[in-house]
Amino acid sequence: MTSPASTGGSGTLFEAQVGAAYLLSMLLEVDARGLPNCRIESIRLQRGQEGYPLDDVIIQGQDRSGKAATLEIQVKRSITFAPSDEIFQDVVKQVQKAMENPAFWTSHHQLAVAIARTTQRIETAYQDVLSWARNIEDATTFHARLTREGEANDAMRRFVSTFRNNLKAAGAPDDDETVWKILRRF
Repeated sequence: MTSPASTGGSGTLFEAQVGAAYLLSMLLEVDARGLPNCRIESIRLQRGQEGYPLDDVIIQGQDRSGKAATLEIQVKRSITFAPSDEIFQDVVKQVQKAMENPAFWTSHHQLAVAIARTTQRIETAYQDVLSWARNIEDATTFHARLTREGEANDAMRRFVSTFRNNLKAAGAPDDDETVWKILRRF
């Protein structure tokens, strides 16, 4: 196995800080951010060679019914989620690889990007659209709400459109149902 010190980029300090934040959640026995209603059992770093495409921080736990739960986190100093953002394109390629695992869709498996430098747009529009995806019961309702004037805004629509285009470019399905399902896990 390759040493995390030799494979990590310039963001390895931030990666360690993200891991430490989850360690604190584990020690305090509180829900893991991004993996609600789950007790953390392990935190691992740099696990790409073990089949985790978003490989920087891997959280393993159990939900309240005792089912296994996984959160894969890709750690980045910054990301814009813009159509021209090559970092976002690479992250979505990793998402596509995670989707290829047959157990992905039948298990409690979540994906995330931890960002050191955020923006108002990320904190509002992008987080709001991800919250909608998690809380709206089906793809049809989600996409209808997204297109209705006065409910969603252009930044939300642009984020979903960029996500969809990046999925397509990565060779993943990009239909409304798949986009909604993956946003629910992101």
